[in-house]
Amino acid sequence: MELRFRVTDSVRPWFNRAQEPEPCCAETTHNRITQSKVFCQEIAAHPTLVERKVIAALAHAPGLSGFYV
Repeated sequence: MELRFRVTDSVRPWFNRAQEPEPCCAETTHNRITQSKVFCQEIAAHPTLVERKVIAALAHAPGLSGFYV
């Protein structure tokens, strides 16, 4: 059986590819990713065990720590 669900409900990055000037409002200069409720429920139901030492060693590289998890 295959189960599919959306990980995010919305994604609002502040940048654009047209190289336009940054927006003037501080509210629009933050990236916003809203996770779906189903995704959050799955994460809560099936936690992932991680090694604290590994996370500390990868603190300088958030992409690698995300890949590890």
